[in-house]
Amino acid sequence: VSMGPSDVLKLFTRVRPNTPITSIRRSITNLTESGLLVKTHDKQRGLYGKPEYLWRLKDAQQDLFA
Repeated sequence: VSMGPSDVLKLFTRVRPNTPITSIRRSITNLTESGLLVKTHDKQRGLYGKPEYLWRLKDAQQDLFA
């Protein structure tokens, strides 16, 4: 399952309202740099109508040869 920052924000604000999207994006960047998330080539329309990339959890076997 791939998700963009806007998708994560929608889920996260149920638990923690008023979370800024910049915090979600920073966390996605940190998790990507740590090797836990993989940025896909897919995009979707974000909160403000601009396209945003989607990320997914890294799968060690699938991403081995990527």
